[in-house]
Amino acid sequence: MEESRKKQIADQVMPNLRFYKDFPKPGVNFLDIFSATENPEVMVILKDAMIELLTGQKFTHIVGIESKGFVIGPILAMHYKVPFVAIRKKGKLPGECHQ
Repeated sequence: MEESRKKQIADQVMPNLRFYKDFPKPGVNFLDIFSATENPEVMVILKDAMIELLTGQKFTHIVGIESKGFVIGPILAMHYKVPFVAIRKKGKLPGECHQ
C-alpha cells in the first residue's frame, strides 16, 4: 500500500478514534478503537483497508488478539471465508484456551 493511501486512510479514521492520555498509567496513551464501531462508515474504511493490505496473501485462519483484535478479525474472517481464532487471556472466560 502506498504511503499516500495510508495517509488518506489515517486522515479518514483517526479523527473518529478516542485517545485517553495517561491511561492506564502515567506515560501511556490509550487508543480506543472501539469508538470506530459507533460509525459504520469508518468501519467500512477500516475493513476495506485491511482487505487491501492483505491482497495477495494466503492464509487459512484469521487470528485476533484480545480485545482489539476481536473488532475487525471476525469481519475479515467472514470476508475471506476462513475461521476466526480468538486469542484471549486464560481464565477470563469459560472454554478452552490454547497455549
